[in-house]
Amino acid sequence: MPKPVKNPANKAVALKVAYARLQGMSQIDAGAAYGVSRIAIQNWEASEWWPQMLRDADDEFCNQAMARARRTVLQALDEGELSTAKWVLSRMQVLESGRRRSDVAEIGEPTMLGVAQKRVVVVRMLRR
Repeated sequence: MPKPVKNPANKAVALKVAYARLQGMSQIDAGAAYGVSRIAIQNWEASEWWPQMLRDADDEFCNQAMARARRTVLQALDEGELSTAKWVLSRMQVLESGRRRSDVAEIGEPTMLGVAQKRVVVVRMLRR
């Protein structure tokens, strides 16, 4: 039975594990990727701070995606590709509106669907 912990020993690692879990990685795979045991992840997921860690991981993904999109817009403008810049800006608005909508389930945890939808939008936006 999982034993909730008061705080993660390393918040940065917990954030990476939370992001991996949002992306669908198993506890075993996420633990192997970041040097954390499956039992530790189970304990984290039973802790009061875990839903906030999931929200922080989701926000971090969106912040990175928006930064990449801004660089793409600037590059497109430098190259005179106004239609590309407009297209990326429109996709940035879609992503940002998704962040404002409630991607949080009634229990307060980000939904897998919300994260997955954002990821699809960003990947499509950046592959163009």
